[in-house]
Amino acid sequence: MNYLLLILIALIICVIGLIWTLIAMNSEDTAYSGKKSMANLSLIYMLFIPVIIIGGIIAWIMF
Repeated sequence: MNYLLLILIALIICVIGLIWTLIAMNSEDTAYSGKKSMANLSLIYMLFIPVIIIGGIIAWIMF
């Protein structure tokens, strides 16, 4: 695959993420809870860290 194409895809994903983040920052959450936020963040870390580690190991073995 052409590296330019991969860079363009990554750039598009980053721009979409930036726009989505800016839109989310402008909305006001009246039911915000610090405990709920920390619980959600902890859950995300518990789910994604093993996925990243396993993906890294698979990539290390394949490449």
